[in-house]
Amino acid sequence: MLWIHGGGFTGGSPEAFLPSAKYGAARGAVGMAVQYRLMKGPGYRNDKKLTDEENAAKRAERWNAFLEGPSLPDLIGDCADAIRHIRSHAAELGVDPDRITVIGDSAGAFLCAVLGTLVEDDARPNAVICGSSISDLTVGFGRDYVKPKDGVKKELEDDPELMTRAEELSPLFNIPKDAPPFLILAGANDWL
Repeated sequence: MLWIHGGGFTGGSPEAFLPSAKYGAARGAVGMAVQYRLMKGPGYRNDKKLTDEENAAKRAERWNAFLEGPSLPDLIGDCADAIRHIRSHAAELGVDPDRITVIGDSAGAFLCAVLGTLVEDDARPNAVICGSSISDLTVGFGRDYVKPKDGVKKELEDDPELMTRAEELSPLFNIPKDAPPFLILAGANDWL
């Protein structure tokens, strides 16, 4: 099992799933976790101690860090590379390269869903488990993490190119006929 942590694409660590990986290992399941690059969040909340001009400067600094830092495709690539690494080193890791399951929660579940729908076959897992995942970047907070190519902050509805990019990165719009089996776990207040 490859565990992929959550954290809103901006935080979290592989250690979050250490207890779960140990539980699985005690029952014969090899567990590994991936540390993907983390994005710089696009949002900024005004600091009441700062002037309007200082807050505007901080907001612009945060936006520029978001634009210059890792993007969702970078995070996806990191996770896909982890699967490729596991497959190419399966013998020395003691795993079956044809029985790789990815499991994640929140942002990690989104990355798991992308691995099951959008990546090349050599990086596609054999099974996917998603907990509290988003699968549609055109709604909710997921839309905030799709970077505009021109660097100008816009609403998705106002930018057809940005909407297209959000759909291209959304597992919901890209389910292949040969997708691996999925288990999707959601609570009453989760939206998919």
